[in-house]
Amino acid sequence: MKQLILILSIITTLSCKAQSPIVPIEEKSNNPYSENIYYKDVNGIYDPYIGTWVWQDGNSSITIEIVKLEQVYYEVHTRKLYKDRLIGRIKYIENGVEIFNTLSNSDDDFTLINKNYTPKDDKFNFRFEDPLLPSKTGHVDFDLINDGAQATFRLRNTEGVRFYQPGETPEDPDFSMPRRVEFTLTKQ
Repeated sequence: MKQLILILSIITTLSCKAQSPIVPIEEKSNNPYSENIYYKDVNGIYDPYIGTWVWQDGNSSITIEIVKLEQVYYEVHTRKLYKDRLIGRIKYIENGVEIFNTLSNSDDDFTLINKNYTPKDDKFNFRFEDPLLPSKTGHVDFDLINDGAQATFRLRNTEGVRFYQPGETPEDPDFSMPRRVEFTLTKQ
């Protein structure tokens, strides 16, 4: 009987797993890459950004849908962690012609990506992956204005050093939508 209790105790002990500690996402920099941690949006700092945002000028428009994905799994430097994140899809129409539309894409296929950024002072940054130009990425500054009823959207090139293979021409192609232009979007 003692052996049975001992065996059951050992099995129970070995099969128990500690839960991942939950840390508010805005405190991520205080707990960098701890094992099995969950950086959760417990205080709703992502909430003002979630929704549909629209800019329109005549026959040209930008529609952005931002959603929150919860408890997304990551491996960073061999450590496993979970994090809430925002992703976005976008439709761009220029002079009545649809240039691209990723609004119906799945959660695994999106254009705007919140990687390691956390909103601060109503300002947020996304990584932009151009849907028409493979490997063309940039940054989006997405800043809330007018108490969150509107936001400014500005696409810019990724800053930093660029490397070119022998024979390649150093160039900085434009995106398939305007860059260095600030659009004011209204939350729907």
